[in-house]
Amino acid sequence: MYGYKESGDLAPGKQGGKFGLNSGAFVTKFEYNANAGKDGAAGDAIDFTVQVGEREYRNRLFPVSKVYKDNNEITDTASEEYKVAFVKEMELFSAYVSDIVKCFVPAEDLKTALATPIVSFKDYAQIVTGLVQRSPNWNKKPVDVFLQYQYTPSGDNDRTYLELPKNVKHGAFIVPTEGAVTEVKTDSSLTYVKEDGTNHSFKRGQWYLESAFANVINLTAPTATINTPTTGATW
Repeated sequence: MYGYKESGDLAPGKQGGKFGLNSGAFVTKFEYNANAGKDGAAGDAIDFTVQVGEREYRNRLFPVSKVYKDNNEITDTASEEYKVAFVKEMELFSAYVSDIVKCFVPAEDLKTALATPIVSFKDYAQIVTGLVQRSPNWNKKPVDVFLQYQYTPSGDNDRTYLELPKNVKHGAFIVPTEGAVTEVKTDSSLTYVKEDGTNHSFKRGQWYLESAFANVINLTAPTATINTPTTGATW
């Protein structure tokens, strides 16, 4: 239930993103949704869409309601383990949303807007989405976005496709466009160097590059293809 929505329009022939840094993308939706439950039922969320080329990549951000350790849900809400895990998930969620908002609004303005006590996810969502929507021409401001592969095939799919990251555990995924870059990829890192010689905000380490996030999984290959890089433009 937490935050994943199909990663774009998969109609043949549309040119979209590639794994890693995609420049010149646009955020086309960032809005509070009061009917984000199943089949349009009541339920709070933030709908987030990025346009890369002709494709859209979408995520639906739900309130933090469950926490896990070693892939097992922690159900004792009074336990110290739960409290620590909950704080961590809240921090990750807040960082994810903050990175989106800061593409359009100064960080100090965001901090000021969130300084007033917030009593509900609805209030929080309306504050952050309102900041973006009140920024002039926000949906025409280019951003750099990092796309990754789904960790496992979803639904009836027999392969993984590109998606927006669900969290910022592995690094930033969206920033205001930082200009032309040169990709530098080794066995242990992925970085991007700007024309002035400084590094772009996006970087990934060895664990990530060896994981399914960085490599397509294809279950229909003669032997299931795992850790074989492809671009998202060949769907």
